[in-house]
Amino acid sequence: MASPQIKFGTDGWRGVVADDFTFGNVRRVAQATAKYMKSRSNDPLAIVGYDCRFASEDFAQAVSDVFASNGIKTLVFDRPSPTQVASWTVIDRKATGAAVITASHNPYQFNGYKYKTETGSAVPSEVIAELEQTINALDEVAPPDRSVAHGLVSAYDPRQPYYAQVARMVDLDAIKEAGLRIVPALRDGAGAEVSVGNPQLPGARAAQQRPHHRTFLRMRVLARHDVHHQRGVRVVDDQRVPGKRRTA
Repeated sequence: MASPQIKFGTDGWRGVVADDFTFGNVRRVAQATAKYMKSRSNDPLAIVGYDCRFASEDFAQAVSDVFASNGIKTLVFDRPSPTQVASWTVIDRKATGAAVITASHNPYQFNGYKYKTETGSAVPSEVIAELEQTINALDEVAPPDRSVAHGLVSAYDPRQPYYAQVARMVDLDAIKEAGLRIVPALRDGAGAEVSVGNPQLPGARAAQQRPHHRTFLRMRVLARHDVHHQRGVRVVDDQRVPGKRRTA
């Protein structure tokens, strides 16, 4: 049976988990990425990041194993992180590129694979075409022997270098002194925790009491002002049906 064709969209490839986004297909994409990185450097260094979606950490490990089987030194994040953290880590560590397991704004059923160049930016169209050609010429990429990865794959905590860069670019003291209460807007799979500014607002208590929704990433939390201009959160649930119960 021929392997399915992989097509990159905006800034990467995305698919439904266990349908087209499988470990087998992820290994094919990782193998093509490894080939490209080796064409860019005689001693490539790869960054591998991932978000909070289902099995993202496991898919990231599969990517790292493929990179290592190609002799590529790899720093794999030790925690879920935004894509921008991987982009900055490429620059900070002078890496050849980064692979990030994330499906960005897509619904919770999806996961995805982004590749960032040595500049930390999205790949240009000609590189996408090259990657797609290499990927789709591959049939099956077997799971590598993990013993081969010994010494080539290292866990990496990206927080402090990224925090330092944010502090160089943003006046954090001014934000602290402004007395703001900030609630993150957590997209599908993009966040791990829920912060509640005003627990009395409708939906806020549900966000605290239904942790299984966070587990399956089927909710979004949005910052919102009530009539008294107090900050809080509302839950937008059941995104499987467009327009259903989207109350915020």
